[in-house]
Amino acid sequence: MQNVGDTTWNAGSLYRLGPQAPQDNAIWGVSRVELPGPVAPGASATFNFSVTAPTAVGIYNFQWRMVQDVVEWFGAYTENVAIRDGVNDAVFVSQSVPSTMTPGQPVAVSVTMQNTGNTTWTPGGQYRLGAQNPEDNTTWGTARVELPNSVTPGETVTFNFSVTAPATIGTYNFQWQMVEEFVEWFGAAGTNVAVKDGVNNAAFVSQSALAATAPGQTFPVSVTMRNTGTTTWAATSLYRLGSQNAEDNNTWGVNRIELPSNVAPGESTTFNFNVTAPARVGVYNFQWQMVQDNVEWFGDFSTNIVVTDGVNSALFVSQVAPNVMTPGQTYPVTVTMTNTGNTTWTAGNLYRLGSQNAQDNTVWGLGRVELPNEVAPGASATFNFNVVAPTTTGTYNFQWQMVEDFVEWFGGYSDNVAIKDGLNDAAFVSESVPTSMVTGRTYPVSVTLQNVGTSTWVSNSLYRLGSQNPQDNNTWGLGRVELLAPVPPGSSNTFNFTVTAPSAVGAYDFQWRMVQDFVEWFGSFADDVQVTVQAAPPNSGDLTIALNGLPDGDTVYEGSGAYIEAFAQEADPSISIPTVQIAIDGAVVASATHGASRLRYNWVGIGLGMHTVTATTVDENGVSAAATKTISAIIDPQDVPFRGVLDSFKSSLASGNKSAALALMSSSAQETYGPIFDALLSNMPQITSAWSQPRRLSLDSFSAEYAVTRMSDGSLVAYVISFVLDGSGNWVIDSM
Repeated sequence: MQNVGDTTWNAGSLYRLGPQAPQDNAIWGVSRVELPGPVAPGASATFNFSVTAPTAVGIYNFQWRMVQDVVEWFGAYTENVAIRDGVNDAVFVSQSVPSTMTPGQPVAVSVTMQNTGNTTWTPGGQYRLGAQNPEDNTTWGTARVELPNSVTPGETVTFNFSVTAPATIGTYNFQWQMVEEFVEWFGAAGTNVAVKDGVNNAAFVSQSALAATAPGQTFPVSVTMRNTGTTTWAATSLYRLGSQNAEDNNTWGVNRIELPSNVAPGESTTFNFNVTAPARVGVYNFQWQMVQDNVEWFGDFSTNIVVTDGVNSALFVSQVAPNVMTPGQTYPVTVTMTNTGNTTWTAGNLYRLGSQNAQDNTVWGLGRVELPNEVAPGASATFNFNVVAPTTTGTYNFQWQMVEDFVEWFGGYSDNVAIKDGLNDAAFVSESVPTSMVTGRTYPVSVTLQNVGTSTWVSNSLYRLGSQNPQDNNTWGLGRVELLAPVPPGSSNTFNFTVTAPSAVGAYDFQWRMVQDFVEWFGSFADDVQVTVQAAPPNSGDLTIALNGLPDGDTVYEGSGAYIEAFAQEADPSISIPTVQIAIDGAVVASATHGASRLRYNWVGIGLGMHTVTATTVDENGVSAAATKTISAIIDPQDVPFRGVLDSFKSSLASGNKSAALALMSSSAQETYGPIFDALLSNMPQITSAWSQPRRLSLDSFSAEYAVTRMSDGSLVAYVISFVLDGSGNWVIDSM
């Protein structure tokens, strides 16, 4: 400490160093440290002293401050250090639990854990087995199981205990984890077991209903079901017949039918009831299933009956749209359709022109176009509207079809027009690759290409170097090479990367080309190089490595995960394997040394695009082996409309176009956020540009919720963005 006051510190005046956090604590076995000598103003003093770690495992504060005892604490605090005392860890070994139980009955179970930390588990130290999924639940009658004995590091312990099945039929989670009470949960949780408590089941027998009806007509129907489960259906236990397709719909004026009487296992019951046809013309599903409300839907569905009420039909006549556009520019287009059905198209019944290929897309800035007027059978309607070209260069589909929202899409599609938005092009410059390789060995190579198009190549728009001859091959251990920096028109880029020679001897083609994934391959090919792959020299060992848990070429949705395992094996057991690594897109994510031959990695939150996963190993003689697989992550089609709205919303805010941003919001949201945008418009581009890709929380026919995150002052902040359908059937932001 440095004396920055105007008094001299000396021991006789009770100047000392004292503990803080909390003040005057004795955590470290000492509550005061004496001055080593007088400290004049401007001088410094170093306190050298010993502390004793607490006997209980935990995390403790280490912080100090100057004090003149009986007078005052003064001056700056030392930096606080959070010191960990001991390490708790555990590995789940095994468990014994039945997959089916009888409600309310006791059942004997066991869970075995291994102590992989450096602390001894003792009953007196309040080490126990605790319930998880959810944490501290008492689903099975208890949330804690006591230690049968002390467990030293490396030992295992088996918890034998009795649980009581829940009284209510259902499926329940059975999962446990080690806990040191009042300190921490630690180690791996046991494998979760979904335990079935009682069995509901039903078989569909028969039904009667009309296949065609008039709007608003009421008519009698019946549905017969047989109890094929082990439980008795009783009205008091909320067993009913429920509507399906869609679940819980009120299409026919009712979504639950009460039981006429109790139904024992093996018996059948017939539900006789009246339904009312919808008032709107359309095609409707009539389907039912047994349900125990607040527990589960179960058993067979009744056979679905498609009830027709009127006929919608349309014929595509013509359209006008340019086949080349400039990114971000607005263009007028027209589409003409003829009504060839027997219903009149009206705006009030939500007849509109809707986007297709993909259905409900907002590629052109909108997914619906309103009717210009009522269209009787035989008449035609011309839809005149403006579209906005996407901001990202590519080739996009332009296609439309008639839709009666919330009823059906119908009639002919407009002709699809593949519209070019900007220009991708590339010229081959040079490459460097050895013409002779050894099987399984890795080699550095490079390929240089020049951007001779009008678009800038950037990695987040999925511009990459891709393998050719044949296209998308993994001959060299990877099919894509990532861009490390943007490449504007006229500039060149050199891709430096490592390839792994094939495992089989032979002659192989080495050739590459630029690609914008999910858009197009473009530009000239790199020169094709014939590489001769030869066998490894004698006495080089027989080293192999396998990459498990990841189907090669698999396609998953963005944000999902995969569990990867690399396993290295040497034919000669006397040769050790000191190194195993797993890399994703060239970056090492997991490694093991000191003779470990098996390595596992849990890959979560897979990003959009194509990824290359490589497992590599080197034995003690320097012999290497590698295995490579690829995986493609795509956007879930259900998320496309909402991403389109959010992209347009962020783009509008980034350009300062408040009115365009508010147009993408509901009327209530416009009132709420209009004043906020006035106050914060200059900051909104910085805020929204840092948003993560949206993650879906919920989605139904009328509303949706997505979560986005961003970093703010070093902390991760999460937002929930709610969407609703506006009066035109377009998804808009309702809150955020």
